[in-house]
Amino acid sequence: MSSNLASDLIVEPRQPAAPISLPSLTCLALPATRDRLAVRDPGDKAASLFDLSVLVVDDDESCRDVARGILSAAGFDVVCAEDSRKAFDVIDTGKHIDVALVDVRMPHGMPHGASFAAMAQVYRPSLKFIFMSACRFAYTLLDDSDTFVRKPFAPYHLLDVVTRAIRKKERAREASSARIFSLARA
Repeated sequence: MSSNLASDLIVEPRQPAAPISLPSLTCLALPATRDRLAVRDPGDKAASLFDLSVLVVDDDESCRDVARGILSAAGFDVVCAEDSRKAFDVIDTGKHIDVALVDVRMPHGMPHGASFAAMAQVYRPSLKFIFMSACRFAYTLLDDSDTFVRKPFAPYHLLDVVTRAIRKKERAREASSARIFSLARA
């Protein structure tokens, strides 16, 4: 059975592979297709198939830790921020970020996830956002085209959504490069 995450995103459940032990989880089953996702020892940089980074923005420390563990085990460089202000600090450093996984609901006095994304896009137009929330109605703050993940999420679900967002970003960059190349040749 498939679940509809956004208007153009359908995720199919997969058979789990071998368990991987993480600090905040007792067991993590990753997708069996190694060509789709890199599974590596977090200390072995050479084994990573990705040099991709994810910014995780969530005020709940345990949710940040779970997302960091899942994404790090799959080979992503993960940077975490506990609120929008700290996430802007990360963006201001100029560190390369491919995707931001952002909680929709933030603490009182902080911009919510969709507002943070709109402001961050001014500085990082190519940054892709995936929104998450445990709140049943948080998606009402988002556009129909936004990618939304309901917490709690299965590890394979999070990895699939992040991988799809990165692939979508890469396809857009390739199409842009092709247009620029064709204009230069004309």
